[in-house]
Amino acid sequence: MPQADIKRQGEMFQIIEQYQKSGLSQAEFCQQTGIKKSTFHYWLKKYRKESQADFLPISIKEPKASLQIELELPNGIKISIKG
Repeated sequence: MPQADIKRQGEMFQIIEQYQKSGLSQAEFCQQTGIKKSTFHYWLKKYRKESQADFLPISIKEPKASLQIELELPNGIKISIKG
């Protein structure tokens, strides 16, 4: 993906996250921010697709008495497992 597209995606994902925190309807948010509804829906769909976690296999080579695993997803969500 070209650098300009990556930058645009990051900017739009931040806007989607602002919408999610705003408590506004999609129509209200688009009106207040001046974003076309079609543009907003396009990026919301991409955001949701990117936010879906793909499960990847992991293996632990050396078991330890105390273990902590932390995963950070592309959307910033962190998952911690302590054992």
